[in-house]
Amino acid sequence: MGRRTPAMEWLAQLGVRKPHIESEDGGFVYYTRYFTGSSRPRRRGPALCAIGSFSILTLDGDNGTWSITLFGINGDAGLKALRDPDCFTWVVPACPLHAHRLDGTPITGVLPMAGILDRYRRFVIDDQPVVSGFGLPPPPTVTR
Repeated sequence: MGRRTPAMEWLAQLGVRKPHIESEDGGFVYYTRYFTGSSRPRRRGPALCAIGSFSILTLDGDNGTWSITLFGINGDAGLKALRDPDCFTWVVPACPLHAHRLDGTPITGVLPMAGILDRYRRFVIDDQPVVSGFGLPPPPTVTR
């Protein structure tokens, strides 16, 4: 049920009472680049690490891929320079426990992401469910 989910429209079309929804901008902007190589880099430090006014997040992917994400407060205009791959590559070595993760081959440019909304959906209102079974897989078929 991501931010573009049509699920709430589907429920409305079925005549279901709207769930309670609260949303708030997370206030962060993320700059991510994906890499590949013959083997993923060994973890030398924590996956998430604050470095002054920004943080670095390094995650392993599948099929020999991994990512490096630099992120900070949405209003920090200086972070916009991280969209440039040369700037991104210049900043990562400032994080010595993560710098070796640049040793792979980039498979994307720097991908910016902002405007992330944190959503809280409540499907029980006044102790009554607005819908039951929503989001659950169908029960298994029993064969005899």
